[in-house]
Amino acid sequence: MRIVKLTEESKSELLDILQKRSPASYTEYENTVNDIISNVRENGDKALFEYTEKFDKCVITKDTIKVTREEIDEAYKKLDPEFIEVMKKSAANIREFHEKQKRESWFTTKPDGSILGHIRRICSRRKSSIS
Repeated sequence: MRIVKLTEESKSELLDILQKRSPASYTEYENTVNDIISNVRENGDKALFEYTEKFDKCVITKDTIKVTREEIDEAYKKLDPEFIEVMKKSAANIREFHEKQKRESWFTTKPDGSILGHIRRICSRRKSSIS
């Protein structure tokens, strides 16, 4: 991970780099994500359970997926409170990021100096007529 001391100059440079990134470079990932979404739409929970086994190395079924309140409380007791706080902040950042993606383009800075942003590029396609 690259750590950047945020100054007006570094902020400007970082925004310039973000704006120059080509959405075309994401095609490989987009195709993979679309395949996963299609599989989940078509196969529902079965696909989700298969991906959980593939990526998380955890076998779950419709009968074993439920977690009791007691299991949740026990898991919290085993975690460092600082870690729990970090996870809550991460979840809030992820939620905020994706809520803002509904807009066109945006940039925001956080109190810790991090910059989040999304550039929405709209390609216009013109129909041509041959006479």
